[in-house]
Amino acid sequence: MDMRTQIIDKTVVVSSVEGNVQILLADGSSRPLQPGEILQPGARLNIADDAKLMLAPYDDKPTADNGVPAGTEMPPEGQSSSSVANHQQGSPEVSPEIAALQQSILQGVDPTKNFEASAAGGAPAAGGGGGIGGVAGASGNGGFVVIDRIGDATIAEAGFDTGYDTLIDQNVLQEDDLLPENQLDDQDESVVTQEDQAISGNVLDNSNNPDGPLDSSVISYSWGSNQGIAAGVESTLDGIGTLIINADGSYTFTPALNYTGPVPAVNYTVTDGDDTNDSTLTITITPVDEPVSLNGLQVEGGELVLDEAALPDGSAPDGAALTKSSTFTFNAADGVQSLTLGGVTLISNGQVLTTFPQGIPSPLGNQLLVTGVSYNPVTGVGSVTYSYTLNDNETHNKPANDGALTESFNVVLTDLDGDTTSAGLDVVVLDDVPTAVSDVNLTAASENNLVLNGNVITNDVQGADGAAVTAGTLSGTYGSLVLNANGTYTYTLNPNDGDFKALTGGGVGSEVFTYTLTDADGDVSTATLTLTIKNDDDGVTITNLTPKGEGGDAKVYEDDLLATRGANESAGSDSSKESTTVTGDFTISAPDGVKTLSVGGINIVVNGVVAGFPLSGVTTPLGNTLTITGYNPATGLVSYSYTLNDNEAHPTADGNNSLFEDFAVSLVDSDGDSASNTLSVQIVDDVPTAVSDVNLTVASENNLVLNGNVITNDVQGADGAAVTAGTLSGTYGSLVLNANGTYTYTLNPNDGDFKALTGGGVGSEVFTYTLTDADGDVSTATLTLTIKNDDDGVTITNLTPKGEGGDAKVYEDDLLATRGANESAGSDSSKESTTVTGDFTISAPDGVKTLSVGGINIVVNGVVAGFPLSGVTTPLGNTLTITGYNPATGLVSYSYTLNDNEAHPTADGNNSLFEDFAVSLVDSDGDSASNTLSVQIVDDVPTANDDADSATEGVFTPVTGNVITGAGTIGGTAGAGVDVMGADGAAISQVVSSNGNSDSNPAGGFTVTGLYGTLTMGLDGEYSYTLTAASVPVGASEVFTYTLKDGDGDTDPATLTINIAQDTRVPVLTIGNATVDEEGLPEGTAASGNSEIFNGSFTINTQGENLTTLTIGGQAYN
Repeated sequence: MDMRTQIIDKTVVVSSVEGNVQILLADGSSRPLQPGEILQPGARLNIADDAKLMLAPYDDKPTADNGVPAGTEMPPEGQSSSSVANHQQGSPEVSPEIAALQQSILQGVDPTKNFEASAAGGAPAAGGGGGIGGVAGASGNGGFVVIDRIGDATIAEAGFDTGYDTLIDQNVLQEDDLLPENQLDDQDESVVTQEDQAISGNVLDNSNNPDGPLDSSVISYSWGSNQGIAAGVESTLDGIGTLIINADGSYTFTPALNYTGPVPAVNYTVTDGDDTNDSTLTITITPVDEPVSLNGLQVEGGELVLDEAALPDGSAPDGAALTKSSTFTFNAADGVQSLTLGGVTLISNGQVLTTFPQGIPSPLGNQLLVTGVSYNPVTGVGSVTYSYTLNDNETHNKPANDGALTESFNVVLTDLDGDTTSAGLDVVVLDDVPTAVSDVNLTAASENNLVLNGNVITNDVQGADGAAVTAGTLSGTYGSLVLNANGTYTYTLNPNDGDFKALTGGGVGSEVFTYTLTDADGDVSTATLTLTIKNDDDGVTITNLTPKGEGGDAKVYEDDLLATRGANESAGSDSSKESTTVTGDFTISAPDGVKTLSVGGINIVVNGVVAGFPLSGVTTPLGNTLTITGYNPATGLVSYSYTLNDNEAHPTADGNNSLFEDFAVSLVDSDGDSASNTLSVQIVDDVPTAVSDVNLTVASENNLVLNGNVITNDVQGADGAAVTAGTLSGTYGSLVLNANGTYTYTLNPNDGDFKALTGGGVGSEVFTYTLTDADGDVSTATLTLTIKNDDDGVTITNLTPKGEGGDAKVYEDDLLATRGANESAGSDSSKESTTVTGDFTISAPDGVKTLSVGGINIVVNGVVAGFPLSGVTTPLGNTLTITGYNPATGLVSYSYTLNDNEAHPTADGNNSLFEDFAVSLVDSDGDSASNTLSVQIVDDVPTANDDADSATEGVFTPVTGNVITGAGTIGGTAGAGVDVMGADGAAISQVVSSNGNSDSNPAGGFTVTGLYGTLTMGLDGEYSYTLTAASVPVGASEVFTYTLKDGDGDTDPATLTINIAQDTRVPVLTIGNATVDEEGLPEGTAASGNSEIFNGSFTINTQGENLTTLTIGGQAYN
């Protein structure tokens, strides 16, 4: 219910409250408003839309000093007053309780302080403040309530006014002679009722008649066209309603059905027997939204029920039962805007469709027809009649629609003001179900009639939905049943089944299978199929075995054997190997059951018990392997494999023949019937095949021997094979042939037939050989060899031109000084040999006639010289020696020894020169070739190293040494300043001072004046340095550069540094002690002696310098 808020703008008193009216408190909470409460300005009320609230003015002005309330006025003459003067004490209207209260008030006592808090008290006043019950400043007991009535009459009167009447107290001012006035007063009324709801009340409830003489009453009333209607008489306005007002003021208004328009004002007259008063009753009708409804569409179990069984293919066909009819009703008091069924509009804007029957679409494909619609626009009531026809079976899905399927058509009703409702017209279609009927097959199954066929659905009732059998394969006691969806079946007896065999010969049993018939929507029915089983008395057979006279049952070939089957074995001759294991099978039949079954002594069944498979293979008498790989008791199929492990001994020299290995097969059934047969395996012999050979290598005087193997491309076969060995003589040589096929052919180049071929001539040798296998099978082929007499040239190879470094290399730096007088050693401190060796190769297939190197004859007229040949001195004075010659390989070996240094190009440094030797070759038929053997001789060069010596300032004696040997230098002969002269020898060729002075006299010594002295140096490096300067700067040195030059002009410079030390020498004076004796003086005791005289000397050492001054006793001596 909606609420509205009202704010009070002046002080009022609550006269009455109907419905939900809440006063809002200062803390935000609210409570119900009570009649009698005084509301201050600012109070807030929440009033429900359907609540009624009556408020009256309230005046609470304080009384003036003269006892008359301030601001009040005396009522005009002739008007009534609510003052005490109009109600004297002792009036019968005043009860003792009221009189006591009034007396307390006059005495200034608040009689409510001892009252319990009223329902309206105890809460803050509306609009704030600390008041109680919404009255600002009210006391905690809730205060007291003054009720004023709208109008000039006071409802409650006592001897004195307890209501703070707004009129002044006239107790002392009322004049006794005032004339009474008519005080009949009736107020207008306004009431509201709802559509279709009568309303009653009393128009005199707000009438005031304080002066009588009679009680107020209604005389008559008028409304609309009804005028002057006497009180107590009911009147009606068509389409609006009915009204009655009684004399006591009570009235009842009943609005016309569905009327919501205006109601004419009701004017009525009130009288008190003296005066009259006209008042108006205003009646307002509030429209009420009328609901709409559908009836007859809530039938439990559906409005219509039809059964698929009535369909032509149903279980109980009944055409009349396929159509059913019914009716539903509707009510829309506000008028029908639309009525639809299954999406089809039947009524639109109050208009009913005029064409019937009207088809309604059926999602299930059936037929819903509306056969008629009736509708009363005045009442809004109507009905719809319809029929439904089931055209076909439906899909009843489990579980929701297992037995019944509902097709629902939505019915929607909407009235003119938009109210709507809907319901479903439900048609229930009952499911039809199948019925399965048990079957018996009159034909018996036996080991001689293993299969039974039939159809279980033939005598079943499928029902309207159609039906199918649950297909599958079912295992029975004696066999299995394959059941198809269309009801057909195939039963297959297992004659090897233990239960079947237990029936024994002639025994009879039965199989019973339960099957399920299911229709299209899942309804099921079960029944049984019964079959008769009979065990006949049968014999036994062994079939599918072939006698060896017809080739046997399996065939293996020795030519498929592998060489890897054992040591020293050869592979079979078939190049594309097949397996040496063959498989096969045969069939046994023992309908009464197998008791024993064996093959080649291998037990497959013993006392009816089948062995596990595969059984382990057994070694046969011929050494091969027989394995029983399987046995199918159901079919009697026995499968086996046979493996040929090795070649067999076939009849000797009988070629590609066969032999057989046989295995006995034995069968006994459970009642003693027996049969036997033979499993034969044919083993085909393998034979060797010799294939002719051609050796593609040619035998010639240059290739005397040919080797090969004739058996390599032969096929030995599984039995292995060997060649007939021997030595065979040919036209040009001989062939040695071994059993393993290897051969060696040796050409005799001196044979007359070979020589007759002449140079370039070609011949051939053909040898026939025989290949024989282990069981005597033979094959022959040939070996063809090509023979050629070559005409060959000669070559000299493995010699290197000197432009590419030559064939050998020797170094002068390895020469020793001991090689001769006045020789110097080579510069290499770690000497290698000065002899080098080498070789080269000559080729003269037709034979060497002459061969020489550097004039040394190695072969002369085909005769080889003895070795080693003596060395010869070469043009450069060295030694060349031919150390060997191998006629078979053509290898010529030599050595070369460097005996002394050579004259290399002048001043060309560490260069080389070559010594060449001509090599000449001629073969027996005059072919010739020449080449050069070049030996490289690497030059040696000198190396000069810096030297140092020292002199002392002021010392002018020579400082000597040798810059080549290091003797006399600071480093000495073992120091870094020792020069290396090299193998060519070396001497000083020039000396240069750091001041630019130089001497390069090649004839002999060199003299160079330096900065501080003079250096003299010989060709051999000996030097002498004499200091000539009187003084030398501190730390001064003298540097001379000398050049060392070897025998072939190679040079190397170095320095000689003379470090000049400062002169630090001082002269040394040596004086001995002297003694004299006074006694030798003339006056002495020994005046005659010479003791007073001492003769002596002293020594002066100038440290090699000149003595310039000597002072003795102050006397200078120069």
